[in-house]
Amino acid sequence: MGSSRDSSVVIIPSRDLCITWAEESKYWNWINYLDDRRDDQHQRVIEVPRLIQVWYLKIEGEISMSRLKPGTIYEVVFILMLEDLAEGWEEPVTVKLEEPAVRSFASRTVLLGDVLRRPANGGCWTELKVGEFAAKTGGAIVFSVFETESNKRKTGLLVKGAVLRPIAGESRPPPLMKFLLFLGRCLGFKFLEVLNEDIARFLLYMASFFMRNR
Repeated sequence: MGSSRDSSVVIIPSRDLCITWAEESKYWNWINYLDDRRDDQHQRVIEVPRLIQVWYLKIEGEISMSRLKPGTIYEVVFILMLEDLAEGWEEPVTVKLEEPAVRSFASRTVLLGDVLRRPANGGCWTELKVGEFAAKTGGAIVFSVFETESNKRKTGLLVKGAVLRPIAGESRPPPLMKFLLFLGRCLGFKFLEVLNEDIARFLLYMASFFMRNR
């Protein structure tokens, strides 16, 4: 999908997503698509999967928290398009955001046909929002869109990829980090401002240990 001008934005091309049966030519075929990017006024060819037909739809991505800025609030979106003759999108699909390490998830249903076929979106790449989350210092985030229960034939979906990007003005450092950053600024310990949460937790433990044993 190309690189982003903002280094804090993570772009995941469709080849790096897990798309059920994406390599089965009777279900999906990979095509070269002439992408007209309005942001930089030039065209380029990108490889995207085009849905021929499936009854079981699942598209999933995963990213390590280590690639993100801890404490920052991110939103996750899929970049999708429906062809004019696409069929089978009357049933709602589910979008889901998971943090497996803590067994946390959030999901909702959406009528994908309604979202992608709005007059303003017709024939254009459209964002399907999955959800928002606060990045941490460990673990991973899994995001998906799926429809696996209706047994309804679906066709004509194109998948460009997914994007994770910070929400402007939103950042929530973990409480421990907030305390240590405050302490560092008060005492002039600049090194505290670049610590990760695990090291910060260790230092706080050692400080409390010495205080108790004075």
